[in-house]
Amino acid sequence: MDGILESPELKQTIKELPNLVSTLRHTLNTVDREVAGPSHGGSTFFEVPLEAATAPGVAAATADALGRLADGIATQADCPGNDLAS
Repeated sequence: MDGILESPELKQTIKELPNLVSTLRHTLNTVDREVAGPSHGGSTFFEVPLEAATAPGVAAATADALGRLADGIATQADCPGNDLAS
């Protein structure tokens, strides 16, 4: 266990985690503003659990949140011939 806790990879991941979380929040807020602002002035909220405080865990949570956002956009789209909403 000590070997894992003292590994350079884990130390680097822990060091980078605050920046990764900040970047994730910034990305989701930007996407939310860009999508909700021009369309209907609403807001989209996603609660995505962070399964692991690691770079892969943050990446998985980001992919999940962006996938949910894309699904929401596709179902709200009201464009003729829109195949994404079906």
